[in-house]
Amino acid sequence: LQTLAAVGVILSLIFVGLELRQTRQVATADVYQQRTALQIEAWSAALYSEQLQMAEQKLSEGAVLSEQDTNLLWVQMILKFSYWENVHFQYQTGLMPAEQWSASRRSIENMFRNNPVSLDYWAVERKQVRQSFAEEVDMILEESVSLK
Repeated sequence: LQTLAAVGVILSLIFVGLELRQTRQVATADVYQQRTALQIEAWSAALYSEQLQMAEQKLSEGAVLSEQDTNLLWVQMILKFSYWENVHFQYQTGLMPAEQWSASRRSIENMFRNNPVSLDYWAVERKQVRQSFAEEVDMILEESVSLK
């Protein structure tokens, strides 16, 4: 009887430990989400949609970009990569479904294929993100280059 009680206590402690771990993961993910939302909100204020649309049009037409165009597209990359890094983090912690990360992977791949500014951005800013996300994006970049 004492053995069963001891096993019950041990199992209870394991369960409590798992609950604490999950609670910590959710709290960490929430902080990560809040940080990303603040970044996106702050940087979004810097983007003027009409100017950004003009810069994107120049880019798609292969026209020469002004410094302002490049800066707007760079800010757009900051926003996109902040969002994608957050999705990746949420996915890694099990709080985001795999299909959401798959959709983000496809978006990153399309961006690399169609937006040369994204390649410049990634070359410069790669070391500013979590290593696991950087490695994943590097794989996506390799795949998108091989698909060209």
